[in-house]
Order: sequence, then C-alpha cells, then structure tokens
Amino acid sequence: MTAALTGPAAAAGVLGGRPGKIIAVGLNFRSHLHGRPLPEKPELFLKPSSSLAGPGAVVTLPEGASRPQAEGELGVLVGALLRDASVDEALGAVAGYTCAFDITDRAWQQGDRQWWRAKGCDTWCPVGPVLVPPASFDPATARLTTRCNGEIVQDAPLTDMVFGVADVLAFASRHMTLEPGDLLLMGTPGETPDLRAGMDLAVTITGIGTLEATVALK
Repeated sequence: MTAALTGPAAAAGVLGGRPGKIIAVGLNFRSHLHGRPLPEKPELFLKPSSSLAGPGAVVTLPEGASRPQAEGELGVLVGALLRDASVDEALGAVAGYTCAFDITDRAWQQGDRQWWRAKGCDTWCPVGPVLVPPASFDPATARLTTRCNGEIVQDAPLTDMVFGVADVLAFASRHMTLEPGDLLLMGTPGETPDLRAGMDLAVTITGIGTLEATVALK
C-alpha cells in the first residue's frame, strides 16, 4: 500500500478528518504500572497528527530506532469544543471510539529530553478500523487484546484504566482547549511487546473491531 492509502489521509477517513492534536495518557492501566503507585492525575503527552496511519498500515522503523514497542489503546474522538469542562460535559462531547496503536521507541523515550521522536515518527499512530458512536460502545464492558504474529501479548478489560475517558478529557480541558476532531489515546495495559520488521500487529477492542498493521524497516 502507498503512504497516501495508509498514512494520515487513511486515518482521516476513519475519524472523519485529520485531528488538530493527539493527546495520549501514560501509565493509565493498573496492569501497566507493575506495582508502582497509582498516578494522582492523568499523565498526558502529545503526538503529532503526522504520525497517524490507517487500517492495514505499514509501521515503519527509522534508522536508530533500537527498542520500538507497540501499545494497543482505546482511541476517543472529541466531537465538541471543551474548555474547563465538567466530567459530564466531557463525556457528552465524545463523538466516537476506535482502536489505536501508540508506537514508542523506549531508547529514545529514555535518552532524549523530549519525546518528539520516541512517540512521533511517521506511521506511529495507526487508528481504525472504524469509528463507533458512543451510544453503541461502553468502555465498562469492553476488553482490549493485542496480538503480535497471532500471539496474545496484551489482554485486559478497559475497567483496568486508572482514569476514565471523561476524567481525562475534563482534566485536559482545564489546561488546553479541546476542539472537534481532536483524538485522545487512553493508555495501554500490561507489558508492551518489542517490534521487529516483518511482524504482524493487531489490537482488538470488543464492540469496535480489530485494527491490523505490519512492521517494516524504513
């Protein structure tokens, strides 16, 4: 597939447009903390919209990416402007849910002062396969499962999240205005698998479907 078919344009086809910003939550699953204390607030970071890719994308590993890993996540599309929003207002502004991967290079994440390349390389935010409306999806009853080459490497209910969707959106809106089309990634459970060229990735969320991708050297 060409970049035009699997890159930001393909992601925009799933989301109904290209997000102005992608906000992601770190350390938001209890199973990912491995005994560390629960965070007192959502720990947020940004990914560029140029990192987006669509269903069936080829996740490319650039030269120097020595410890790339995949994080299966719930994606949340913002459908209304949020500024200093309450939890109820934030939940009402959700336009839909999708599957996502937050691809991360741990060596760059630990060695660089900022996470611009550790989280932001091209193709490092696949989304899809569809956007499910809020009325058709309940995070409280859903489960996230990530597979590498068909083997389950992550498996947890979304109730394992420390902070729920509305809590994260309301918190973020106190500090930056959230706009229609912005995308929120809700964090990842358990262990995050190492990636290598030739690997097949899939993240399934019950009630949404399965997002697939493959891994290749750039």
